[in-house]
Amino acid sequence: MGTEDTTDPELARLLGALKERSGRTYEALARRSGLSRSSVHRYCTGRGRPPEFGTVERIAKACGVSRAELLDLHRAWLGTNIESAQLPGEPGQADPPSGERGADRPQANRRRAVLAVVSVILLSAAGVILAHTTFTTGTAHPENAGDPGVESAAARLSWSGSAGVPSSFFGVTMNSTSGVMPSFSVGSVRFWDSGTRWAQLQPGSGRYDWHILDRLVTSAERAHLPMVYVFGGTPEWASPNGDLGPYPDKSRTSPPTDLGDWDRFVTALADRYRQRIGAYELWSLADDRHFYSGDPATLVEMVRRAAGIIHRLDRNATVVCPSMGKQWTSEGQSWLRRFAELGGYRHCDAAGIKLYTRGDDDRPETMLDLVHTVESTFHRAGVQPPLWNTGTTFDIPLRRGVGQRTAVNYATRAYLVALYARYQRMYFYAWGGRKIPVVIQPEGARPSPAGYAIGVLDRWLAATAITGCGHGPENDLPRHTYRCGFTTPRERFAVYWTDRGTSTLPARRTDTTLRRVDGSTDIVPAGRPIGLDERPVRISEGA
Repeated sequence: MGTEDTTDPELARLLGALKERSGRTYEALARRSGLSRSSVHRYCTGRGRPPEFGTVERIAKACGVSRAELLDLHRAWLGTNIESAQLPGEPGQADPPSGERGADRPQANRRRAVLAVVSVILLSAAGVILAHTTFTTGTAHPENAGDPGVESAAARLSWSGSAGVPSSFFGVTMNSTSGVMPSFSVGSVRFWDSGTRWAQLQPGSGRYDWHILDRLVTSAERAHLPMVYVFGGTPEWASPNGDLGPYPDKSRTSPPTDLGDWDRFVTALADRYRQRIGAYELWSLADDRHFYSGDPATLVEMVRRAAGIIHRLDRNATVVCPSMGKQWTSEGQSWLRRFAELGGYRHCDAAGIKLYTRGDDDRPETMLDLVHTVESTFHRAGVQPPLWNTGTTFDIPLRRGVGQRTAVNYATRAYLVALYARYQRMYFYAWGGRKIPVVIQPEGARPSPAGYAIGVLDRWLAATAITGCGHGPENDLPRHTYRCGFTTPRERFAVYWTDRGTSTLPARRTDTTLRRVDGSTDIVPAGRPIGLDERPVRISEGA
């Protein structure tokens, strides 16, 4: 097909986007595709063009390409190789001088025929409509000048495209040992502060107590809820001189003195719950000395060992790297970068990040600033793992309380912000407790309005396709206004909200139905502007 070209921006753009989405390093993609690291890097950055499409396909499959995306790649590759494309059995012919191209109709028609035939074949195999993703990275709109950083961060992260919202996205962390599951609609559960720390499951060397975790796992299975087990809390016997943690079980924040004890615990746990627990988070709040006081290198080694054990025992399990929660601080950012540079994310299927608000009384949308900070840290470290938000916190109720309306707004918008940021999972902290910032359902009681609203949002959005999110005037929206669009096989709709105050959408030609997260429905008559506020609202946009 010819020698390598050094300019192929469209193909490089598509390959680069697949590489970023996969979260895999160039080294990992090289191993999976059977190519050299330098070749993968060269093709993904546009510094070279593969002479055969099979090379492109190998890289794409290592990234987890869809059939539709493969068609895009083939079109891009043919676009730069079209001059040398031949019909089967036809010898190559030199291209005419540029002045004669318009007169060479038969040759041009043959080339178009090659492209058309290949495109039809691939379209038939794909059977789907292509969706191109575009990211907005421009500067803030002049009307936003002087606003807090959340304005520019939201605009910077605006995007359009198509991505599925898995039913497991809407998760909650279980703060209960009883086995009772949420009575409102959720998509997955996470076990932490639920009587399942390492120290509680293994009270002595060679001794295990599985009864609480057994109960939780069985109950989650009955409710058809995917599960995440969270490691943390080294037993006293495994680190007798280690730093004491914040829990009354005398668990340690230090790694075990003998990493063999870690291996044996991970093996026992993963073997007992293989094909039952679907995901494992390999430590909670690793960048906070109150929860992990070892060094990054030791934790990377623990991750390497645990990931190998889990994947060997259950190849379908998802391994989530230790969650990081102090990313508003330079100390936390440095810790994350060091863990990444040491290769921690090479062993995991996803990264755990806790999207906390900037301050105790800040709105959920400030998490978008944190998203940008985390992505910058990953970029400097040269990794792009898929992201899970494994915790949220709102400390304002601990100081002066929050009304039900604010709790509803904050809880639902936390999930929407995670979707806006293109995170794959979101776990709200927490279910079951009463002495927590935002109560969603105390154990033994009915869901709070916030818990009920999370259930409504889950029923709206789970298993839909999200088509993009935008904010403010840059995206033809009023100031402080957010929008995320969704589709189902029967409907197109969008969820709107403001991060503060109210705003107004232009009037529509027909009556508009507004569905709110408290379960109520409003009808806005044709010709009347649509009012929005801090409570998310769903608006249909056609079939």
